[in-house]
Amino acid sequence: LFSLTLGTRAQSIVINEINPDPANKLVPTEFIEFYNAGGEAVDMSGWVLEEGVQFVFPAGTSIPAGGYRVVAANPTVFQTVYGFAPLGPWAGKLSNEGERIRLRSAAGVLVDEVDYGAGFPWPTAAYGAGASMELLNPALDNDLGGSCRSATPWTSSPSGARCSASPPRWASAWRRSTAV
Repeated sequence: LFSLTLGTRAQSIVINEINPDPANKLVPTEFIEFYNAGGEAVDMSGWVLEEGVQFVFPAGTSIPAGGYRVVAANPTVFQTVYGFAPLGPWAGKLSNEGERIRLRSAAGVLVDEVDYGAGFPWPTAAYGAGASMELLNPALDNDLGGSCRSATPWTSSPSGARCSASPPRWASAWRRSTAV
């Protein structure tokens, strides 16, 4: 029963957003965002990002139910630009042409993976125009380009919470209604 519960919790974590090719090549703001679509917090201590980039999540890392966690290539620059501290840095580099990213639990179980590409059907504005690739819904297959859209760059709100620079009104309501 314990391993079944752990497996279900781990499966609620998805690779939600990737920014492999920011508009300003002199400001390294590449990142990968994770979303917890489950109803309970998930401990990510010892989890591993592998393939395109390599990163081990430090002890005490968790994502609350319905929450997000970001890992960035350069956390200092990312925090300066977006106003909140991500995890990182990672080793390696996200390819602008596309590649596979895998997330494994501390036990080595594959939790999620994305093999993103450059150009259609992947969001084309994500390549050098400053947008990222964002999963439309955590229930969709994030390994399919049609499951993603270009996302606007982030800013921080006065409370320090993450928000889009210009979110469409429907997107915020839709995201709240579809978060599992």
